[in-house]
Parts: sequence; structure tokens; C-alpha cells
Amino acid sequence: MSSFNDLLKRALAVEREYRKMASLPGQKLTAKAYLADAMKNARCDAKDLARLRREFEDPDGPGLDAARFALRKMINAVRAPNYPWPPGEPARMRHLVPDAALAELTNIHATPMLLFALAVQTAGERYPESFGEVENHEAWKRRVGELERERVELYRKLATSHGYEDHLEGPVDGDGRVLPSFKITNGEVRAYPRENSGERLVAWLLANPAAQTAIA
Repeated sequence: MSSFNDLLKRALAVEREYRKMASLPGQKLTAKAYLADAMKNARCDAKDLARLRREFEDPDGPGLDAARFALRKMINAVRAPNYPWPPGEPARMRHLVPDAALAELTNIHATPMLLFALAVQTAGERYPESFGEVENHEAWKRRVGELERERVELYRKLATSHGYEDHLEGPVDGDGRVLPSFKITNGEVRAYPRENSGERLVAWLLANPAAQTAIA
């Protein structure tokens, strides 16, 4: 197998992993990790969550209609793919907590961050399928960074590694220059410009998995 094909195999593997991890579902924390991060952001423990839950369950407690509405909105947000991890700053969830809800939370000595942690706990109990597979957000960020750097390096190497044996001769342009394409694509992906040739080739191969057997 040529060194070009070796690079291509590695680039395909890296691109697959990167796309999976960078997708919204691929970023989402597990229910356990999501709750741990939400509690850390809220600076609370299990007793604090239990106390807040009792406030909502107490039929003789203070009126919490606006806070209940905010809690439902937060549960829906936690379940949504565009909330792969809990917001780290209260300002980022301000749209989920109307002023009336904020006032009610203040009356029971609670914060929006604490309410969000309760929403995460509730979502984990009712909708466990809404969570992902990431167990540690910092480890996820490190791995994505590693993949991003490796992608750049692999595409740089692919751009300079393909040669005549990897090409099919193509048509001639207006200046009389032959426009070769990659042999593995049967003429569908041009080999030039080199700068982004590897990226274009990998994208085509991912879209045409049957062609990958030629480099397996």
C-alpha cells in the first residue's frame, strides 16, 4: 500500500471521529456528568436539590407558578441537542427565567442555577434517552482539540503526497494544461489545487463508502 493510501486511511478515521464528536449529539454529556456539572455551577449538593424539590411538591408552600414554568422550560432545554452541557454563567440562561420566576426563587432562597440543576436531575429521571455519551467535558474538549490539530496536519500531508500514480488524466483547460483527478474517485474529484485536495478527497470518500474498499 502506498504512503498516500496510508495517510488517506488515517485521515478518514480521524475525520469520522471528529465529525461524530463535533456534532451536537456527540457533544452531549451523560445524565450523570450533566448533573455533576450543573451542581458544580450552582454550588449546591444533593441536600439543596432535595430542599428545592420539596418546595415545588409542597401543596401548602408559596406560590411558584412562574418558577414552575421556568423549570419546565429548563427541562426542555436540557433535553434539546443545542444544550450539550449546562451553561456556566447565569446570564446564559436568563431567557429561561422570567422576572416573576426570579422573584419567586428569591423568596425561597434559590437561584436560577440551582433551578437548572433540578431541571437536569428531573430530565435524567424522566427522559434518560435525551443525554449523550460524554463523561467528561474537559476530556471531550481536549480530544476534539487533538483531532483538529491532526486533521490540519493530515490534510497538509495529503496535499503534497499524491502523485501521478494516484491520478487519472482529465480534460485539458484553456491554457492546454491537463486537469487530473483522483483515480480512486473515477474522475469525480480533481487533484488540483493541491491546497485543499486532501480535504475534498476525504469528504468524497465519506460520502461514497463503497469506494473506500480500494484503500482498505
